[in-house]
Amino acid sequence: MVSDLQKIKQYAYDLSEERHFRGVLGLYDEFLASGVEITDYEIVAKGKFVKNLLQSSEQEYLYHKYMRKIRVSVCSVAIKKFGVSGD
Repeated sequence: MVSDLQKIKQYAYDLSEERHFRGVLGLYDEFLASGVEITDYEIVAKGKFVKNLLQSSEQEYLYHKYMRKIRVSVCSVAIKKFGVSGD
């Protein structure tokens, strides 16, 4: 399986549920522990999950832990719909 994953170095996940955020971050750690080389790893947050990416949340803590390793993008439609600040 690792040899198959070595052929892919870029990963992107589209998340609309909070419970999957921790799982996708754990998957990143598992890939690295298995020797999988990753050049790009992105999480796109959308839907109601965007409301939970607020300051002082568990998700913000996790984001800061991984921010130099992965990219988190937030759906602009969800930002407007739920009245969440882009910050």
